[in-house]
Amino acid sequence: MATVELRNVGKVYEGGVRAVDNANITVSDREFVVLVGPSGCGKTTTLRMVAGLEDITEGELYIDGNLVNDIPPKDRDIAMVFQNYALYPHMTVYDNMAFGLKIRKYPKAEIQGRVKDAAGILEIEELLDRKPKALSGGQRQRVALGRAIVRKPKVFLFDEPLSNLDAKLRVQMRAEISALHTRLQATMIYVTHDQVEAMTMADKIVVMKSGIIQQIGSPLDLYNNPANRFVAGFLGSPAMNFITAKLREEGGRLIADEGDSQIELLPQHAAALKGHVGKEIVVGIRPEDFIYNEKGGKGIKTHVEIIEPLGAEIHVYVSTKKHQMVARVAPTVHFKVGDEAVFNPIMERIKFFDLETEQAIPV
Repeated sequence: MATVELRNVGKVYEGGVRAVDNANITVSDREFVVLVGPSGCGKTTTLRMVAGLEDITEGELYIDGNLVNDIPPKDRDIAMVFQNYALYPHMTVYDNMAFGLKIRKYPKAEIQGRVKDAAGILEIEELLDRKPKALSGGQRQRVALGRAIVRKPKVFLFDEPLSNLDAKLRVQMRAEISALHTRLQATMIYVTHDQVEAMTMADKIVVMKSGIIQQIGSPLDLYNNPANRFVAGFLGSPAMNFITAKLREEGGRLIADEGDSQIELLPQHAAALKGHVGKEIVVGIRPEDFIYNEKGGKGIKTHVEIIEPLGAEIHVYVSTKKHQMVARVAPTVHFKVGDEAVFNPIMERIKFFDLETEQAIPV
């Protein structure tokens, strides 16, 4: 078993600066967990506390059921892959991968076997005699992965390992790390600010903001059922649209009045939103949940400001007098800047948030 559990873990730096507050995370055996959030949210600090590179101010950290708050990093049986690869420039690839085993006095034959096996998994056998300066960014990242693999640790930790790579290589390495997780059946904790990496790689996502965990769950659960406006806006590309609207009743119908446009809500929305009638709420609509109404008529009336053709789809940035939004439409739809465009949301998929607390209103 290789489990990691954070119980009420906090980190406070000198001067009272709180980087992480009351973090409770359980990483199950063989699970791939991604910590995601904007810069400064505390995700890397949390990872470094698991690694033992940062002291824990509050709470308890368990690895395989053992309390490790005061256990040094070298005795936690973890391996960390860093953003900047952290390779020794004067050593060959072989020696970089073998170094951790050599200082632990592993037999030479076992070191050779482990390095050979890891190089085979990562398809870098032909690079073993080269030095890091002769490698591309992707090759260096594979060497850093290999150095972690030879350790056969209980837990792999990744600190934004793909952020220095170009876009195409990031996509490739994303797939390779996911395949590596499946092959090794290892417990992995991965930190990134890229929500696409989180959505495509994770078994479970931990969304953080300002040192506080906002929500934990599977990628699809967080995408479809965000706990608050921050999670809803952070996951998804392009981001969810937010419309501030006043709720009112009209002839037995519930209307979300945006100002320029009125959205007639469904009967099943009425019970959940009853306490908000007469107040402003936030309506959340994902770009793919907008349907372009070619004939005009009822819907959200907008003006086209920017058109981004992406081949398989088009992102259309539009505005009302009060809001700016983006819709994802088929490449067969043709717009010009300045056009008037009416969009209807898929009503069963819209989300509602309290204007003041920003918490989701379940419907």
